[in-house]
Amino acid sequence: MVGHSEGTNKRGRRADLSLGSLGLVTIVVYGASYYAFSAFIGPISVATGWPEGTLGVVFAGVLVLNKTGHLLSSVADWSTDEVPEQLW
Repeated sequence: MVGHSEGTNKRGRRADLSLGSLGLVTIVVYGASYYAFSAFIGPISVATGWPEGTLGVVFAGVLVLNKTGHLLSSVADWSTDEVPEQLW
């Protein structure tokens, strides 16, 4: 069974690498999106004529709506999950 444990170990390392990569990409993308807003709020304000405070409120509203949608989606998924038969 040496071959079996080596295969399992390789799969585990691949999963760890995938999960680590996903975490790193998530951090970079979220960081870039928040930084981009702060970097471009001045030019956007000038181009649209909207005050920076209004743009900040719009950005915050988008974040709240996004997180609310995620929360509602999670609750809907949780409430429709069935108990696996293996637990019985």
